[in-house]
Amino acid sequence: VKGGWSKWSIEECASGCIAKSKGYETKHRRCDNPVPVNTEEGCEGPSFDVVLCKDEKLCKKKKRINPADYARKKCAEFSKTLPILDPKSSGLQAPHEEGRLWVACSIFCRRKDNGSYYSPRLDLNDLGDDPYFPDGTWCHHNGKHNYYCMNHHCRPENFRGAKSLMDVTDDLPVAQNASPHPLPLPDLLLRYLSLNSEGKPLLTTISP
Repeated sequence: VKGGWSKWSIEECASGCIAKSKGYETKHRRCDNPVPVNTEEGCEGPSFDVVLCKDEKLCKKKKRINPADYARKKCAEFSKTLPILDPKSSGLQAPHEEGRLWVACSIFCRRKDNGSYYSPRLDLNDLGDDPYFPDGTWCHHNGKHNYYCMNHHCRPENFRGAKSLMDVTDDLPVAQNASPHPLPLPDLLLRYLSLNSEGKPLLTTISP
């Protein structure tokens, strides 16, 4: 018996209350209607999704923070785990890149040693620190449409993937488990995850 999906379970709208941004709702469903029996086929499609929502009521009583201030606050927190990050310096949101959809949704923090900006998306994986801006964060405008972070990827507001937001081939040819030591990565990966002191990428492609 081939599996079937349950109805979507939708969480309440949440928001980081960042300037120009929206709120987000996360959706979950289970492959148990019916449960697959005597088959390796599960359910086709995603079990998780993110959709945008209006956050005016959520953010009404507090001033919206700009992305740089949000990043600076998070970088100070990250520096407790990664001492190479400067806890008193700035963080930033990088410009959108079509070839690297995660870039504009990843928090970049200034390093103590060379003044470049680094995205700790590998170092903080599985440690409970989210190295990304909240879903719903504004990340780009292409002249016609606004783009927002959805599942850590900068997507057009009306984006509906043929399969799923989760159906994105990862761009890093390494296991993404948090390391017990700060920045134990090959130079190629460090450059790929870094921006120079002016916020420009050091490396935009990496081969497996």
